[in-house]
Amino acid sequence: MCIAIFFKINKKGWIADIAGHVSGGATRAINDCLKASYQHIAEYWHREFRPKHFTRGAFQRYPGVYKARTKKYRRHKLKTKGHSLPMVYSGETRTLSRIRNIKATATGVKIILRMPILNTSRKGGKVNMREEMTAVNARERATLIKLFVRQMALKINSIRATRTKRIAA
Repeated sequence: MCIAIFFKINKKGWIADIAGHVSGGATRAINDCLKASYQHIAEYWHREFRPKHFTRGAFQRYPGVYKARTKKYRRHKLKTKGHSLPMVYSGETRTLSRIRNIKATATGVKIILRMPILNTSRKGGKVNMREEMTAVNARERATLIKLFVRQMALKINSIRATRTKRIAA
């Protein structure tokens, strides 16, 4: 069992113009640029934002998504495990989240996290760990979009245009 995080950016402006008005071999080149840009932002999310879900600051970073644990649970975890980090009990979930499995295409990217415990919840519990792990706040979203656009511009600028000339036989 796994959870997946999907990123898909609505292409507006110059990216839409380029993606919509190319033909022939250029379409393949633009799709390669899109795929590489999606791959880039997924790797960035995994490296920079994923670890932040396992810190105490996650409650402030993702307001309304991270739910407070019961006082009894927090006391028990502190006593038995010696910490009060969110989404970490034994550390298995945090360790499993380090495994990077990214599937990028020209239309979006999927980050697959194999963490079965996030798919379970206690009877009557209000904590949705799956939702907590997949949360992306407005600042992170803006950063990812900026990275996508920058990466897309770099990739497009690196495309070498080739022309073919037909010689009559």
